[in-house]
Amino acid sequence: MGYQARKAGKSCNSLFLSDSKGLLLACCQPVSGDHHDLFEIEEVSGQLCGLLEEAGLQTDGLFLNADAGFDSEDFRRLCSERKIEANIAFNPMHGKSSNKYV
Repeated sequence: MGYQARKAGKSCNSLFLSDSKGLLLACCQPVSGDHHDLFEIEEVSGQLCGLLEEAGLQTDGLFLNADAGFDSEDFRRLCSERKIEANIAFNPMHGKSSNKYV
């Protein structure tokens, strides 16, 4: 648990992967809520992809929908390397969209 000013309280964050019907496929370890969405995203996405692979599910061709908090070149590149189709909302705070890894 960590204090998050915009929520005026303590919180924690977890990322979940679900199928197109909303059934849970994998979830990561909860992290303190005082971090941004991309905090240790390489490790977290590795956990999630590892759980899928352990279950015999491949990441090739999966679609990932994420909000603008996940808009970064590094995360888009990470998805591309894992052959995951990243549908990440553009964050206008980052300037113009390059669409390089979309």
